[in-house]
Amino acid sequence: MTPTLRKIDRLSVRSVFPGTDAEGTLIMVHGGCHDWWAFESWMQSCARSGFAVHALSLRGHGDSWPMPPAEFCALTVDDYRDDIIRACEALGVVRPVLIGHSLGGIAAQLAAQTLDCAALVLVSSAGPAALGTRRGLLPADRLVIRTPEEARQRYFHSAPAEVVAGIVAKLVPESPGALNTSGGRAVVDATLIGCPVLALSGAEDATDVPSAHQLAKLYGGTALVLPDTGHNIMQEAAGQKACDFIVSWLRCVL
Repeated sequence: MTPTLRKIDRLSVRSVFPGTDAEGTLIMVHGGCHDWWAFESWMQSCARSGFAVHALSLRGHGDSWPMPPAEFCALTVDDYRDDIIRACEALGVVRPVLIGHSLGGIAAQLAAQTLDCAALVLVSSAGPAALGTRRGLLPADRLVIRTPEEARQRYFHSAPAEVVAGIVAKLVPESPGALNTSGGRAVVDATLIGCPVLALSGAEDATDVPSAHQLAKLYGGTALVLPDTGHNIMQEAAGQKACDFIVSWLRCVL
């Protein structure tokens, strides 16, 4: 199944649909320096399992909402939250399942305060201020660009070398403003998130995100920690296992 492209104002959304009536609608939100393609294998798998799937390209990423570097640098994670809400409204999704990875995970938590979500899935997700500040501030006027070696060390542990090379080659610059307003600085009111929450993390994650257990405890949710797995769970050796677990969990809670 080839994802179809739809433009929502200046945002890009890729979609894959099941062959029958959908069991639910998934909105997938990529992390920093990534784009919709980070979820491509999961999109296919979830669509085959009966879900309608939409993967966002957040503003400033790929072919979505291009902007001058100074404007991109000034973004905050609230702008990414607004992208999620706008996409759900334009797609006509009433009760979305939000699946957010890393930086996209904290944007999804912020959006879930407003949206009537059916479920929230946090994949190697950045945490809110309630879990503490996780890193120092980056220079506000300089785009964040990961070198190939840095990306390999941060994002991967057990993924095949050819998969790592393919992802590293596609990485894009990230807004320092968005990163600075995440990393334990975004305030989320957990009482406003009433849907079931599933948090997944890799036992070998080399980034500064909180563990799945910390996030699950905060939201009264379910945690899954995957052994021998790094930050980019979608591409790691346990990636399909993680996707299958998400699908099974969704069928239990929806």
